Amino acid sequence: MSEIVTKNTSIKEKIKWAIVILVPIIIMFIPTTETFTPELRKYAAITLTSIILFVLNIIPTAVTAMGLMILYVIFNVVPGEVAFGAWTNFIPWMVLGGFLLANVLDRIGLLNRIAYWSIMKTGGTYFGIIAGLGLGGIILNVLAPGRVYVAFAALGYGICKALNLKVSKESGGIMLAAFISSWFPTFFLYNSNFATIQGLGAAVTDVTVTYVQYLYHNIPYVIWYFVLLFLLAKLTKPKEKIDIKDFVTIEYTKLGKITKPEIQGAIGAIILVIFLLTANVHKINIGWGFALIPLLYYVPGLKIGTVEDMQKINYQMVIFVTGALSIGQAASALGLGTLIANALLPILVGKSPYFVFAAIWVTVVISKFFLTPLAVYATLTVPLTEIALNLNIDPLPVYYAMNVATSEIILPYQWALVLIFTGYGMISTKDFVKLWGMKMALSIIFLLAIAVPYWMLIGLI
Repeated sequence: MSEIVTKNTSIKEKIKWAIVILVPIIIMFIPTTETFTPELRKYAAITLTSIILFVLNIIPTAVTAMGLMILYVIFNVVPGEVAFGAWTNFIPWMVLGGFLLANVLDRIGLLNRIAYWSIMKTGGTYFGIIAGLGLGGIILNVLAPGRVYVAFAALGYGICKALNLKVSKESGGIMLAAFISSWFPTFFLYNSNFATIQGLGAAVTDVTVTYVQYLYHNIPYVIWYFVLLFLLAKLTKPKEKIDIKDFVTIEYTKLGKITKPEIQGAIGAIILVIFLLTANVHKINIGWGFALIPLLYYVPGLKIGTVEDMQKINYQMVIFVTGALSIGQAASALGLGTLIANALLPILVGKSPYFVFAAIWVTVVISKFFLTPLAVYATLTVPLTEIALNLNIDPLPVYYAMNVATSEIILPYQWALVLIFTGYGMISTKDFVKLWGMKMALSIIFLLAIAVPYWMLIGLI
């Protein structure tokens, strides 16, 4: 049996590698023109091959990202300062700082304390569990934006086990509520994921946004967040009453009294929040705050950081993000974004904002079937920024729509973060498709009925 499995795996890998090898060869046989220059042909060969490697995941993503940047330079696609220019941007360092912040707060127990406290405050019923996860998601994403998904996956699984739930709609509801709570607050709380889109768009135009502006622009998604959790609770409501308050209380009690490291961790997080809220005063890009302030955990007074916290940083993701940024910067330097924008503009010129944003949403959602979120950003951000500018639309709402649309999936394989939650085996594929399909249908309705009119009202469109 094992020989058959190994053989099949080997055949699949051979097919994947055949695709990886054939794609650049085919592209390099395409004749060049005044528009499709030799540099663009080399760019297409290297970039498409890299994106395929990202999707197939047959080698580490960091290896692919490193190779991508190096090959741009070796084959004279763009100069080194363009290929590696992303490292001088705040985004890689913001991602590093975000991981470090989350590692410290997780190790000292502050993340778990806040999560359990939130569920205690909302009661131990099924609705209370989901409401508590939602409340905890907001608090923790204020402290460590976009970096609490691992803690929430473990928390959701722990709740399911404490309730002795088998694979069911109830367990699926809890695990999906845990994922939504860990990630969806980033749609209205500034984070490194959105900063990546900004960084890619900066190759065309530098669009800045403060922490408060980001929240103000995305108030509709605060509503969407709670509506989504409410609908999820209604659709997965158990027939019998559930009460987990005793379990949560016991787990919270096990943490004991709040410790000195937790207080120090909270102080560091509060300093970060103050920095974010005062961006209009100090005029420093808020991304640098995410990069610098976690380092305070290594200085006297707040010294709770360890070598292990640094070692546990997901450096592969940092390199991956930087590689994605390099794709966008190279595309802009070669004028590819302008070419794509000029091809699509005739379809969008003269159309209403509703048509434009529906087209953006559909394009991103379709792309998600084939690309990772970062690959979607790397491929689409530059041309969509060009289109927005040509249509006299502020790129920010375009970025907001892209950010939300990348969460629209049907199957778990489309998003690695979701696999962390489904990997615990507490949600069936049938329930996942049903619930996420509902969310996808409602998402575009919400975008066009609520978000776009709001952006028009406040003058973003």
